[in-house]
Amino acid sequence: MSDYKLDISGCLGLNEYSNINDYMDIVEISDKFTISLEENNKSETGIICAMLKEKGFNINKSEIRDDNKVYIFANKIKN
Repeated sequence: MSDYKLDISGCLGLNEYSNINDYMDIVEISDKFTISLEENNKSETGIICAMLKEKGFNINKSEIRDDNKVYIFANKIKN
């Protein structure tokens, strides 16, 4: 089981979403995946959560930490 992390900063455009989507394809079943992004990107957080679900991830927790970033903790449960 591997543990992947992706730190996203700034605004996201189509190219960035495509790169995130490609990165999700690397993660295998039972692997952990943590994504962090700036708190003010609430709509982007929703889009990323939808992408994770579409790719077979279970979102275990989403929280805002003291560094004003949103952390999404997920693991892949199916291909």
